[in-house]
Amino acid sequence: VITIEDFYSVPRTILPHGASFHGHLLTLNVTYESTKDNFTVEAHSNETIGSVRWKIAKQLCCPVDNIQIFTNDSLLTVNKDQKLLHQLGFSDEQILTVKTSGSGTPSGSSADSSTSSSSSSSGVFSSSYAMEQEKSLPGVVMALVCNVFDMLYQLANLEEPRITLRVRKLLLLIPTDPAIQEALDQLDSLGRKKTLLSESSSQSSKSPSLSSKQQHQPSASSILESLFRSFAPGMSTFRVLYNLEVLSSKLMPTADDDMARSCAKSFCENFLKAGGLSLVVNVMQRDSIPSEVDYETRQGVYSICLQLARFLLVGQTMPTLLDEDLTKDGIEALSSRPFRNVSRQTSRQMSLCGIPEKSSYRQLSVSDRSSIRVEEIIPAARVAIQTMEVSDFTSTVACFMRLSWAAAAGRLDLVGSSQPIKESNSLCPAGIRNRLSSSGSNCSSGSEGEPVALHAGICVRQQSVSTKDSLIAGEALSLLVTCLQLRSQQLASFYNLPCVADFIIDILLGSPSAEIRRVACDQLYTLSQTDTSAHPDVQKPNQFLLGVILTAQLPLWSPTSIMRGVNQRLLSQCMEYFDLRCQLLDDLTTSEMEQLRISPATMLEDEITWLDNFEPNRTAECETSEADNILLAGHLRLIKTLLSLCGAEKEMLGSSLIKPLLDDFLFRASGIILNSHSPAGSAAISQQDFHPKCSTANSRLAAYEVLVMLADSSPSNLQIIIKELLSMHHQPDPALTKEFDYLPPVDSRSSSGFVGLRNGGATCYMNAVFQQLYMQPGLPESLLSVDDDTDNPDDSVFYQVQSLFGHLMESKLQYYVPENFWKIFKMWNKELYVTEQQDAYEFFTSLIDQMDEYLKKMGRDQIFKNTFQGIYSDQKICEDCPHRYEREEAFMALNLGVTSCQSLEISLDQFVRGEVLEGSNAYYCEKCKEKRITVKRTCIKSLPSVLVIHLMRFGFDWESGRSIKYDEQIRFPWMLNMEPYTVSGMARQDSSSEVGENGRSMDQGGGGSPRKKVALTENYELVGVIVHSGQAHAGHYYSFIKDRRGCGKKKKK
Repeated sequence: VITIEDFYSVPRTILPHGASFHGHLLTLNVTYESTKDNFTVEAHSNETIGSVRWKIAKQLCCPVDNIQIFTNDSLLTVNKDQKLLHQLGFSDEQILTVKTSGSGTPSGSSADSSTSSSSSSSGVFSSSYAMEQEKSLPGVVMALVCNVFDMLYQLANLEEPRITLRVRKLLLLIPTDPAIQEALDQLDSLGRKKTLLSESSSQSSKSPSLSSKQQHQPSASSILESLFRSFAPGMSTFRVLYNLEVLSSKLMPTADDDMARSCAKSFCENFLKAGGLSLVVNVMQRDSIPSEVDYETRQGVYSICLQLARFLLVGQTMPTLLDEDLTKDGIEALSSRPFRNVSRQTSRQMSLCGIPEKSSYRQLSVSDRSSIRVEEIIPAARVAIQTMEVSDFTSTVACFMRLSWAAAAGRLDLVGSSQPIKESNSLCPAGIRNRLSSSGSNCSSGSEGEPVALHAGICVRQQSVSTKDSLIAGEALSLLVTCLQLRSQQLASFYNLPCVADFIIDILLGSPSAEIRRVACDQLYTLSQTDTSAHPDVQKPNQFLLGVILTAQLPLWSPTSIMRGVNQRLLSQCMEYFDLRCQLLDDLTTSEMEQLRISPATMLEDEITWLDNFEPNRTAECETSEADNILLAGHLRLIKTLLSLCGAEKEMLGSSLIKPLLDDFLFRASGIILNSHSPAGSAAISQQDFHPKCSTANSRLAAYEVLVMLADSSPSNLQIIIKELLSMHHQPDPALTKEFDYLPPVDSRSSSGFVGLRNGGATCYMNAVFQQLYMQPGLPESLLSVDDDTDNPDDSVFYQVQSLFGHLMESKLQYYVPENFWKIFKMWNKELYVTEQQDAYEFFTSLIDQMDEYLKKMGRDQIFKNTFQGIYSDQKICEDCPHRYEREEAFMALNLGVTSCQSLEISLDQFVRGEVLEGSNAYYCEKCKEKRITVKRTCIKSLPSVLVIHLMRFGFDWESGRSIKYDEQIRFPWMLNMEPYTVSGMARQDSSSEVGENGRSMDQGGGGSPRKKVALTENYELVGVIVHSGQAHAGHYYSFIKDRRGCGKKKKK
């Protein structure tokens, strides 16, 4: 089917089943190559690449024929436009590169209309011919002529996973089963007849009589039962999934025309009247899917049911909603959502320093996708929910809670578990305690078996959750909140569900998926805004949620230095928990605080006590760990919220809170330097003391916001902050009065653990070389172990390189400025100008030559020679006599040409390729005393421990009198075998060629001694590349380096 239909590039009229319904949502990240602009396109997995091409053309305002789409450097040609995105392997956040070709006709011009008018006479013929061609496609023949569906359903019931998967793929490739479509059309016709009968009965006093045929027609409920119950005769979960996809194609057709939309609208109305919403929900109930169903089928059923439920509520597909939102202006589109956190997040990001945590749209995209506006719910769906029996509504809410909880844990199989939800007073699984035990250690759950039911801590057990499960969890939670908003008088049915508090904490804090936790935070906050003023006997949802949040026993206030396992992981997942806690507290009125007996002052005292006692875990670079930074940011945001609630108490807390924040959490190094000027600050200070406790942008931003809150409406606190900042950072230094644009390196070493080198203007070439040399295992240590006992060592290049390597090894700053090296170093006895670009290879050879000469004068081993030096063999082999001549020459790098070379191996072949000297240019053999035809070649006699290869990309055009750069692309391998280019390798090749020509071995050496047996491989691993980007006269150098600091074995590299 695929082989033949791939050649059919005409838009399909009879759609394959896989293209007839909406798949899961995909966000495509598009980069426009010409302008480097980035934008996103929303699509779904069952959309064609041709549709995506049209959306991109609309975004760029250019003809669709001019759009070229690349993915993974591969061009998606126009003949693939009928391919679906999931068939091309597209995933969420797929990266696409777009180019435009040709001048084309601008969008909206008359070209399309003129073309259509000129071809109108042949339109009927061409469409009928295309239809006949389409009917002959193998997939169409199988579906409409051979009717293979019954056989495929039987094959799927064999319970052989591989056969089921193949059947599933085949069903997606061929058109939809006509029998299922006819059954759903019958449901639609029944609804229309019922409407006509009700209208006629209202006009006539007599009730209309039904014919015998009409009386024997199946009812709508029986049709639905036969199609969507896995326990119905002849049905299975596999068929239920297929029928749900057909139902999706009827409710949400992918065809975008007026007739399809009109038919879908009519079908949707009749489907809702027939109890369609309850039917979709019932498919997700506990006992609807057998426990032995495979996970992928179960996942597909829940996913499409949630998609259908959303559509039945809102009446629009997800991409349509997103497209409408994206047409609005930025933040306004997002703030129209019923989530307060959008505006809060935006104001928080823009309040200080202009440092956003993430792009607003991308950060809230998952939450925004899952949200449902209550005011958009269509009337029929609103009535269906509001008129449910209380027991049915409670069952529906419980179903959505179970589904969301199981999906957040990546265990959808637990939705249908016959075991009840387990009650627990602990977030962690059995055997793990939230609080530390009396011995001060945490327990482990490694010996515990797989869970058989949902319980507190089920999410904490998981290391990761799939993207599809994340979407299911978000959709289910969104539908749960929507149902509760529509029936606010029944909120108690949610409050009284088993383990509802465990569910809230588990998805908010325990889920390993940041997307699920963010959706939970947003949806729960949306729930807290539900108006219950019309039902005074119902507890307000914000009070209920706050009670759950405040009473949960969590390890977020315990000492972090002794936490292990699950508790340690919870610290890195607590951001959303603190966000919701802060939002709920911030919304409380004074009367509500009194009613709930919440004292912000007491909570603030507890937080300040925790902050005073906080001792973070340190990384290998002595910085605060990522998990501790997230925990610290959460506590600081909570302190900021409590300060806003306390009001007048800020004055008293200012003096005790401001100085620790500045000295310990933000500017630790500045505080130490300031204190070192006093007699009491002369004590020895460990290097660890220099690192502030807040070492990430988020935690530092949270600390800044606390300071801003303390200073707000408090002149005394503002004065304290200003005084401390001036003493730390604004003391005059007369030595710097002559500096222009002075910018001291104050940032700490990067999280990767490496120290950079500042670019002095055009010194990128030396920085790239120095970083490569420093990363050679053992080389910087060998260099730093040499004691320079000469006079004035500070004036030597050797000492400055030692100083540079020492800073790269031990400095705690982000980068080092090698100013003294710039002043002292001379390249080939010429003064160095930092604003002039030099060749990196020339700098490398000049540097190591000067370093080895200096070591030689001191009587020390030449470190660079022992590391990089190899030996050439310049050979001259006479053909008419057995003599050969060889001259050795040392090298520090192999200089290889790049012209006409597609790979490094080809360049090496050209390097060792022999040149024939003959005629007047023949070589004079000193032993024969006459000229001989001679092969002259250069090969490698001795390989170094570290092989440096220089690709000679720079040259000089003597005609134009300018430097040029060769931009040929050259491939190079990760592992390079140098044996074929050595003396022994070349000799072995010569010997084998002579055996091939003469049938016997010939000794070319003339001495008669047997040749030593050589190894067939001399492998070198690629560990570093210095790249020049730009033209011959200007550009930039940078390095790619493999980190081998933990390598203990000696290997050639």
